[in-house]
Amino acid sequence: MTRERIIELITKYLKQKDYRVISTGWVMTHCPFAQWTHADGDDKRFSFGISVRGGFNCFTCGKKGSLFDFPKMLSKFTHEPYFEMEEFIKEYIWEEDICDSTSLEITYLQDEILDLYPYAPEVLSLKKKDIKKWNIRFDEATQSLLFPVYLNGKLNGIKVRNLRNKAFYTIGNIVIKKLGGWYGDWFMPRKWLALVEGERDAILLSRYLTAWASMGSPTIKQLETIMSLPFKVLLFFDNDESGRNMEKKAIKYLGGIVPLYKPTDYFGCKDPAEIVEKRLLKKVLKTIKKIV
Repeated sequence: MTRERIIELITKYLKQKDYRVISTGWVMTHCPFAQWTHADGDDKRFSFGISVRGGFNCFTCGKKGSLFDFPKMLSKFTHEPYFEMEEFIKEYIWEEDICDSTSLEITYLQDEILDLYPYAPEVLSLKKKDIKKWNIRFDEATQSLLFPVYLNGKLNGIKVRNLRNKAFYTIGNIVIKKLGGWYGDWFMPRKWLALVEGERDAILLSRYLTAWASMGSPTIKQLETIMSLPFKVLLFFDNDESGRNMEKKAIKYLGGIVPLYKPTDYFGCKDPAEIVEKRLLKKVLKTIKKIV
């Protein structure tokens, strides 16, 4: 995330007027947890920092973590929802100070790195066909699933999901979102293309129709990629406030350019993966309607 976006996050969503930009890549402000976690219930110093690398840390109370988790962590104290802040973070956390495609440093991993790990076991509703098709591997030492991410037919990085603590992290400099790519876009659709949020949504849904995952909120560059495709596009984001905001964003940029459709009933499921797990996909697909 750029310093400018961090400042916008601090002033617009945390309602803080004061901040300090540090040359090491941090923007410091008053701790939003201070009322509950600081000894005097206040933070007169700039104890709380947000890093351009996507993390936050209060150097007084010790609250820290990924920006992805920040809205929910803050909500536990304030008991207020932060949907707009969450969407803002998902949109811009990938953005860097220099993020145009001509100046991005694109690196690739050796394909042989995946050969060091066996194929993943059948967990999280993944079947053998899914595992082979998506080349999903397993690190037994850390009990982690490894999801390869390809760019231009080469291994750009690996998304890692730890099964013990449910933590996510990446191996390699994954720039696919910044360049307009989607997880799974190495599989080309025939007639329909479903746009989903998460990797597991794309994997399970792709048993029946081609699905690409935005890996969080879709960026403008990702949506621009969809503009030139000759397919019917099914907006199949998560069935929550965040997913509905993604749908609105997609309609805003794609409406009138490509034919857009969406399911009108998820039958109580939270996302496409759960729909597939509960064998409700046929039922859900019957509720599809054209948006624009």
